[in-house]
Amino acid sequence: IRQLLDEYPEMDGVFVANDQMALAVLQIACRRGLQIPQDLAVVGFDGIRESAFYWPPLTTVYQDLRTLGRTAVRELFQIIEADRQGTAKTEPKTISLSPELVVRGSTIPSGN
Repeated sequence: IRQLLDEYPEMDGVFVANDQMALAVLQIACRRGLQIPQDLAVVGFDGIRESAFYWPPLTTVYQDLRTLGRTAVRELFQIIEADRQGTAKTEPKTISLSPELVVRGSTIPSGN
């Protein structure tokens, strides 16, 4: 984020790969005197519980890890069973799970 802020000082928002990395963005932005979200909006990904307690509270994309894990295990089991029965499919499969955007103070100024 330091390099991005140096190279693109006009940048007004960032979507970070996970909430822990977003915390680092909040800290670096604060050290540079940037106000969140007025100067830089920050969105994380994975919806860890602690994200509600960052300052400002972090907007995050929540993915239900239990559903994700259950789906992965189910698909793996089907592949293993198909292989055992000699009916294994090699076609790629796409499964979409619906994440939830949890909007908090890192993207919306307080009072709005």
